[in-house]
Amino acid sequence: MNKLSIVWQFLCLFILLNQGWIQPREHRNGQTNAMHFSHSRFIFTTYNFSDSTRTKSQLQVYWEFVNDILQFIKQSEHNYTAQYEMSVEILDTQDNYIEGKTIRNSIKVSSFEETNSNKLKNTGSTKFSIRSGDYTLRIELTDLDTQKRMTQIQEIKLNDYSRKNLACSDLIFFDNVVQKVPDDALFPNITSSFSDSLLKPTLYFEIYPLPLTQNLNLTVKIVDSNARLIAEQVENIETSQKIIPKTFDLKSIVSKPGRYAVRVQLSQDKKLANQDSRFYINWNSHEMIFNKIDDTMELLTALGNPEEFKNYKNAPEPEKIDALEAFWKKRDPSPETEENEIKAEFYRRLEFVNQHFTIHFLDKPGWKTDRGQIFIKFGEPSNIEQQASEINRPAYEIWVYDSIHQRIIFVDRTGFGDFQLLKIE
Repeated sequence: MNKLSIVWQFLCLFILLNQGWIQPREHRNGQTNAMHFSHSRFIFTTYNFSDSTRTKSQLQVYWEFVNDILQFIKQSEHNYTAQYEMSVEILDTQDNYIEGKTIRNSIKVSSFEETNSNKLKNTGSTKFSIRSGDYTLRIELTDLDTQKRMTQIQEIKLNDYSRKNLACSDLIFFDNVVQKVPDDALFPNITSSFSDSLLKPTLYFEIYPLPLTQNLNLTVKIVDSNARLIAEQVENIETSQKIIPKTFDLKSIVSKPGRYAVRVQLSQDKKLANQDSRFYINWNSHEMIFNKIDDTMELLTALGNPEEFKNYKNAPEPEKIDALEAFWKKRDPSPETEENEIKAEFYRRLEFVNQHFTIHFLDKPGWKTDRGQIFIKFGEPSNIEQQASEINRPAYEIWVYDSIHQRIIFVDRTGFGDFQLLKIE
């Protein structure tokens, strides 16, 4: 029996016979109150391209971090300021310093609430042109007022993009269509995750052809999480340029939310090259109801009585839909009205956790996380206590539920925002 099963037996059951397991409550515009749930507070990613001459490898570094990391100083009634320093260093395999850059900046906000924002909104980037090889990247964010530091280290391999090789750059994603080489004015979607239906996810990469007159063949394939081919585009490309930029409108190709992999394949003069990456189109509650029935049943089974859907695992989809509707009808607190308040509240919570707790680096949707399942079961906590990660000490969250007199403690040992259930007090 896993730890979550023990917790759910210890706490009041999420689904108990015909009793209402969610108490619908009033909330503004169907939104959860502003609670400061922890996310990846400081994240970065790197992309490998060629420099403009194809003689050196170019490393592009992008980062995002939240306001809540920094100490803001109140300057006036509507003026709060924080100052920070971002240090990026490249080291060789013997930890010798190769190159580095330091960027100092300040952030100004107009309210105290903004100083505590946990939304990733502060962005920056830098780039290095160095020879190909193996390196270590060290990136450090320093609060200049408190001198507190957050440091991350990553091993990197920079490719040889010289004219002797057929190659493809790293794949990079943008929220909207781009038509030119990425520069400082174009900040990519560094999580490769798209939630807003108004966005136009775009794939960008560069082709580095051999110095031959003959053309090359380009194939772009997109597969879903079950390795099913969703789309394939084949193109014959002239090789008169040293660097060939390419963009693909993913929204016109991918019509449904989910996890996808994209593979770029190149062929020229019997030489081959390829590049792979993943991207994510997030589910909202409506899409999960009608397109992820098995996931919904899995979640309801985990949170409640495992007998409820045991006969429907291999049933045809229409039977699953009928079973799900019967499940909600049985628990409708006001069957005389059109709305099923408990069903609506469940899917509201489901959409919230998928938006806030999904861990894309681990391919883990929000409803499969420990925090997500506790939130769906009990709703938002009365209070949240947090401790950011420090040297030799992981970040943690304590959710306080006044109504059931419980404190639920989560800890993030990975640093990816995967807050796992530790204990109940």
